[in-house]
Amino acid sequence: LVSEDNGGAAVVKATLTNASGTVFVIDNDIDLAANQKEQVLSEPLIMQESEILKVQATSGQVDVIASILEINREDR
Repeated sequence: LVSEDNGGAAVVKATLTNASGTVFVIDNDIDLAANQKEQVLSEPLIMQESEILKVQATSGQVDVIASILEINREDR
């Protein structure tokens, strides 16, 4: 969930970077009006420990909320 709560518009980009440094664009152009919220992912995103999820405002200011569940693969 990304939220613009500063009273101005914002544009947000979400990416995933793998261990090799390859960047995958999840969403390149999330437009938010003043005080608008937007859910970026509608399905779970399964990541590995070495991967990086990055959400950044390319203009404006935003708050980001992520729900993360860590699973130990050694537990079976």
